[in-house]
Amino acid sequence: MGANTLQVTAAALGSPVASEGVAVTRAEEPVLAVEIFSPPDGASIPGSGLVVRGFVSAKRARTLVTDSFAPVIEGVFEVPEVRVPQGAATVGALAQLGEGAETASDAVAISVADAAPAIRLVAEPRSGAVPFDARLGASASRPFTVSRIDFDLDGDRELDLVGSPNGAALVSYSEAGPRLARVYFTLPSGAELSAAARVAAHLPEEILATFAPGNPVDLSEAPEGGFYVLDGAAGVATRFDSSHTAVSTIGSGGAGTTQLSNPQALAVAPDGTLYVADTGNDRIQVFGPDGTHRLSLGVEGPAALEGPRGIAVDGDVIAVSDTGNARVAFLRTDGSFLGELPLEEPRGIEAVSGYGFVVGSPSAGLWAALPEGDGVRARSLALPEVAAPVDVAIAEQGVLVADAGRAAVTQLSARLGFERTLARSLGPPPRAVLGSARREVPTIYVADGERVLEIAQPVPSPLPAVESLKTRLRSGDVTGALSLFEPLQRLVFAEIYEDLGAALQTDAAAMGALSIDLLREDRAIVRIEAELSTGIGTELRRFPVYLVRAEDGTWQIFDY
Repeated sequence: MGANTLQVTAAALGSPVASEGVAVTRAEEPVLAVEIFSPPDGASIPGSGLVVRGFVSAKRARTLVTDSFAPVIEGVFEVPEVRVPQGAATVGALAQLGEGAETASDAVAISVADAAPAIRLVAEPRSGAVPFDARLGASASRPFTVSRIDFDLDGDRELDLVGSPNGAALVSYSEAGPRLARVYFTLPSGAELSAAARVAAHLPEEILATFAPGNPVDLSEAPEGGFYVLDGAAGVATRFDSSHTAVSTIGSGGAGTTQLSNPQALAVAPDGTLYVADTGNDRIQVFGPDGTHRLSLGVEGPAALEGPRGIAVDGDVIAVSDTGNARVAFLRTDGSFLGELPLEEPRGIEAVSGYGFVVGSPSAGLWAALPEGDGVRARSLALPEVAAPVDVAIAEQGVLVADAGRAAVTQLSARLGFERTLARSLGPPPRAVLGSARREVPTIYVADGERVLEIAQPVPSPLPAVESLKTRLRSGDVTGALSLFEPLQRLVFAEIYEDLGAALQTDAAAMGALSIDLLREDRAIVRIEAELSTGIGTELRRFPVYLVRAEDGTWQIFDY
């Protein structure tokens, strides 16, 4: 309370020591204030990617920097890669204390040469199973003077390499987790520019099961649960349940009306209807869910097929990789012809929301195609990370591509950009891939022509974070408990905990066993058992804790 002087001293390698003091008066309630200390007022900036730093006097203040939330840690906020317009510009910060109550603001004027990002950061490789090394390389989009280049290698907002001589860094990742490595360019004015590159460090994949020996060539999810495995040599589609037990079969080998000869692909409609690419018999065979043969498609006219090797169904449209005719043929489910996309060696194909049908070709790569009117609109996806795609599948974690050229499965984002490489060098090259619906951990199924593998994609457990929350709340360490939360949620739970008061420790003491309901790369759900008083006794209840992965790979609690 009363008059105070705060003195701050900073030192960096190769730079002189800087010090500044400020006189403050502490009242019973904090005086709300916000100040931007980087960039300096009047700085000249070569382009976007500006780092804005400052301080806020009140811990509970909500802070905005150019309309984006700025998490405040121990009174200091940092927002990297702020986009700024070309020419004269103003960067502002606004702090608000309470719902629409007291506010404070600050602003600095800068001049910007170009609105485009001034620097970029590239990571090679971008993903791998730990341990693995990645090289980070930073470059400027145009010449400008730089005083120093620093790196945060693991995304924890602390500098790991100060004063890089050439804008490059080599980092070793020994722990699993998403990383957002970041580079900082300090300008002579003291302003900073920043760029980031995402690096994904994964635990090694684990083979959970091997089953369906023979000649499995394609996989498809069954609407009634489980999935179908197509055996090309036997000409049989077998439905397996989630425990890998064979439940039923459809088809038999041969050239008869209801038979299959060397079938290479199948697709299952939401109503359970099976569409099988009967490769050896140059047709599509359609079966009901009970195995009853309904009709044959693609046997005459412009829809006539030769050696079909891939099939997908979306509504009443069937897309067929008509390999013998070097095209993707589009039919109605009644067999009428819609159009075609000329393409060498088309193979596995899948309907992807927003992109029509995505088809893989070992020689032509990945393509997206959509029949429109009397034609087909198509474009090449041109992904250098994919060598010889032979199958495409939808999964919760994105789009999966079986790559025979790299003997791996590639995971793409919802926007069909490269995310990571999975299931590398597990045996013969993959022929087909399928995403799993297991709740606890993300898994995939891979058919390689000899067997089907169920492969887990492990991620670090969120249980230690929730266990730490329980321990800290029981001991009354509210500050420590709040540090486990996602930054923007800390204020919310600080208010909740303050309202609970002494009841907080009582509630925490009731928290019992933990179990994982959902575990993904970026989110998790953990259940806590609690013995709660009902007035006439106690009742065991289970309630969920929702967690998210931070950029440094740690689990942060979002809500419960």
